[in-house]
Amino acid sequence: KASIKEIYAPMGATAAVILVVFLTINSFNYTKLGEIDMIANQIAQQNQMQPTNPQVQQAAQNYITKNLLPSRQEKTKKDLTRLILFTVLGSGIIFFMVKLTIPASIGSLALILLVSVDMIGVNKRYMPDQSFVAENIAASQYIESQQRDIDSYIQRQISENSVYPYRVFPLLDNAFSNAIPSYFYPSLGGYTGAKLSVFQDVFMANNNPLYSGSVGINFDLLALMNVKYITYNPGLTLPGISQVFRGQAGSVYELNNVLPKAFFVDSVTTVDTPKEAYDLLFPGKIDFSSTAVVENFEAQTSSDTTSSVVVTSYTGPEMTIKTSRSEPGFLVLSEIYYPEGWIATLDGEEIPIYKTNYLLRGMQIPAGNHELVINFHPSSYYTGVKLGWASLFIQIGLFGAVFFVQIRKKNNGE
Repeated sequence: KASIKEIYAPMGATAAVILVVFLTINSFNYTKLGEIDMIANQIAQQNQMQPTNPQVQQAAQNYITKNLLPSRQEKTKKDLTRLILFTVLGSGIIFFMVKLTIPASIGSLALILLVSVDMIGVNKRYMPDQSFVAENIAASQYIESQQRDIDSYIQRQISENSVYPYRVFPLLDNAFSNAIPSYFYPSLGGYTGAKLSVFQDVFMANNNPLYSGSVGINFDLLALMNVKYITYNPGLTLPGISQVFRGQAGSVYELNNVLPKAFFVDSVTTVDTPKEAYDLLFPGKIDFSSTAVVENFEAQTSSDTTSSVVVTSYTGPEMTIKTSRSEPGFLVLSEIYYPEGWIATLDGEEIPIYKTNYLLRGMQIPAGNHELVINFHPSSYYTGVKLGWASLFIQIGLFGAVFFVQIRKKNNGE
């Protein structure tokens, strides 16, 4: 018995929303924040030019205008048309239900069907049919099926006669958006939705130190990060690297002067702010093989030709290093600095970990022979585990108490 006037307000509000959407999408520029700079970096690498070159910037803008914007605009218009169509159909069904032209049961089923078609159609964009795999295929099997000849070559090079393998920079695979190469070997890239800010500053921010320098990529920084191999297309001829393997999928290039996983430096530069340390990551600013940059800490170190550093074990969350020096020295470790949870012990005694070269770790090591152990033991995690168990025991205790009271009442005839 509803009045037709009762649906005028919601229909009017819906029409207003559609109008706002229409006006909004016509004001879009259809580009992502930093997208032009990202494409400019890729063009600069391929052509051995600077990303800031006006020709490179113009080429990046033209690529977006010709190849990306038309598709995005077309998809937006199709979605707006789809929105209007489903709104009109849904409003029509409700209108005829209110006018009692169709029974409420038939109208309800029609609305359910309409909503189902809408939801399934949109969901298939995110989970298309071709993304499904057979039920008996494990994730590892699928990833291993993606292995290429260049992956096999790198695995052979970094897994033999080495406790800790070198890292790889998978430039061929859109390094920071693809996690598959990381399955086969330690990678500077990979993907996770949660990224440490120091890592993102150095490798992914606009005008970052990684994609800088006269050749468009900072080989000094890659060497500091213990990167020995780079995957890319064939034909890359740049100073500091050499092609060591060419496969069907691409080529493998080797850095000529990669730094070890852990090493002593001859001198330390002290800065007052993270910005000063960050600026020194750009090419030509500092020689990472002999000098480290620390923030607000006066390190003690010197050149020592008799010193040695050997990584004896590495599992990711724990590593062991044997060191030997005739004088005190400062050790640089090519692992990301993160203060919460990482603990370093020297011969069983805890020592501080210093933020080094903006994003890495460094430790002051006294003279002599020592064993350095670094492991990840975040107190927040273990405190959470203890609280979880305590909560479980409390709930069990409360349940037992209530059960005991109920049994007692029953036995007393209450």
